[in-house]
Amino acid sequence: MASRGTDVIYNGIELHNVTTKQWDQQVVYDDSGTDPIAIRFQLSFEGLLHLQNAAGIGQDMSAVPAWIGNSSSQTTPTNTFTKSVQVVHEALSTPRKELIVSMNGSRVLRVIPPSRGVLSGIADFDTDNGPKPQVVRVVNFVSNRMAKVQFSIIVTILGCTSGGASSTPVINNRWSVAEEMDDDFFVTRTTSGTIRFSLSDPKDGGGPHWYKYFVIPGLENGFRRSRVHYIASEDGLSAKYTIIDRQIHTAPPWPASRITGRHTESTGDGITFIRECHVRLDGDPGSDKRLLAQRAIQVVENRIPVLAKEWGAESGNVWTPIQMSMTDNFGDRNSVEVMVRISHPPANEDDKSEQAKLGNLIKRGFGSPIENLPAVPTQPVDYKQNVSPNPPLYGFTSVGNGVARTPAEKFIKHCYLQTQCAEQHAIGFAKDTSVSSDDGESQDTETQVTSEQTYQLPEDSTGDYFSTDDPTLKSSPYQYSRMESTYFYNSLKTQMPIARKYSEDTSQTKDTSVVFALGTRQCRREIRVDAERLNDWPQIPKPKDTYNDGNLQGTRLRFFHRLHPPTLTADGRSKLFRITAYYLYAMNRPPLDSEELTVGALPFTSFKASDDKFKPKDAYSDKLGI
Repeated sequence: MASRGTDVIYNGIELHNVTTKQWDQQVVYDDSGTDPIAIRFQLSFEGLLHLQNAAGIGQDMSAVPAWIGNSSSQTTPTNTFTKSVQVVHEALSTPRKELIVSMNGSRVLRVIPPSRGVLSGIADFDTDNGPKPQVVRVVNFVSNRMAKVQFSIIVTILGCTSGGASSTPVINNRWSVAEEMDDDFFVTRTTSGTIRFSLSDPKDGGGPHWYKYFVIPGLENGFRRSRVHYIASEDGLSAKYTIIDRQIHTAPPWPASRITGRHTESTGDGITFIRECHVRLDGDPGSDKRLLAQRAIQVVENRIPVLAKEWGAESGNVWTPIQMSMTDNFGDRNSVEVMVRISHPPANEDDKSEQAKLGNLIKRGFGSPIENLPAVPTQPVDYKQNVSPNPPLYGFTSVGNGVARTPAEKFIKHCYLQTQCAEQHAIGFAKDTSVSSDDGESQDTETQVTSEQTYQLPEDSTGDYFSTDDPTLKSSPYQYSRMESTYFYNSLKTQMPIARKYSEDTSQTKDTSVVFALGTRQCRREIRVDAERLNDWPQIPKPKDTYNDGNLQGTRLRFFHRLHPPTLTADGRSKLFRITAYYLYAMNRPPLDSEELTVGALPFTSFKASDDKFKPKDAYSDKLGI
């Protein structure tokens, strides 16, 4: 028969026929008081605690006074009243456990810990690192076997009536945008705000830094990203951020992050003219200085064509180098400098352009924009003077040109949930006391926080996606593993000019070139692998001499693997092993658009290399143009 009173279950402790002393519901708004982000319940119950009920070992529960019972997962280790009270007090005082409130046999409120709520899709999970017990008070002892006890708790839920949880823990993001114009009319834009989360545990939701992409705006042309300030709160439920973009005149060429320089034209006697260009390029922590120096030389050449035929050369003007230097600045900053100073005589009297006059420097490229810079290796896009590079979310590594930092370090140092009885409170160590097994029993587990634990789901909910065949993945999880295949198609065609006098084409609409095929089409496949693993070397694909992919066959031309010396995790307890590898295969022919190509599989997944085939024609669209 269903109970006709109010029943409360928390952390396995059953409270029957209690008196509800407080039931307050409050709408919680964001810090600006604009948007609702949750509903907070303040609940308080009161009833009788009976020793026989609390012990609950082999007793007839129907014969004792109604107040508190014990679920099958909770047993007290002693039959003394004092010890029984202590055990129940500890169970009811533990935060982040499941709470169920029923009235007259109907459930009116269920709140579960946030990690379980996000993963199960249940909307009513606690969004404030709760539920949070507030009071477990013995009001008075009725007898040597019975006491009146008060239990108060605060829970915070989203209160979404549509049901279901968001695909991410982000529940609110409010920001402001401020623009300041200086006396030269350059604008500085500051975007600042607060983002709010429903989950703080990095093991399940990634932590505040994982969702940094929500708050980083696009970079407007003509602006440079000057500063990104992102502060995760101590409770892990919010982050404050400030992004500063400054308007600039000249954007740096990749891989530089900043460019400064000067171009000087001078003369002391009106006979000898001096032309000087000094360029400094600053790069990110991993920028290749050889590429920076190459870029700096290109910029100097753009202003002073030392290696090219200079203006007025047909009149007999020549360059005379005075000083040329290249400087490598090392230390905290990553920068190079290039300086060229040359002298040249004025143009002769037959030169009608009057280049010798200082006021006519504009005719000689002075003040002209930097443009048409030649491409450098691995350059992502062509240089434009008004387009600055947009840095990755977590910056760059100190080794490797243009290699973005992984967020793993952020997750390892994320402030995790703790209790006063936990053994560990150090940065880089997680003590998770809120994981429940399938049968409802609470299990204390110690987990070393890694980037994989940050955003992978528990095993019981990811069996279809993450590998369970390899037992070493538990003790040696992957920090990351990336593999990309690039098919290079060579048509073996060349473009040749058509011999024709320029004057013959007065309309300038005739073809000026023709394309010849020098042979049949060729194709190569390039595979790059980068993997990092905890406590063991990562696995990489075996470098086969040949392989078959349907009717396609690849023959290995080149292979190398680069072994990185192991490093320690932030707490110094474990090793991190990293391998990068490169494979180059010559294909027997280019793949057809209708043929399926094997993409590959990552080692920590249960996928097979044959599971996800790529068919080029399925990805091509005529609507997108070319």
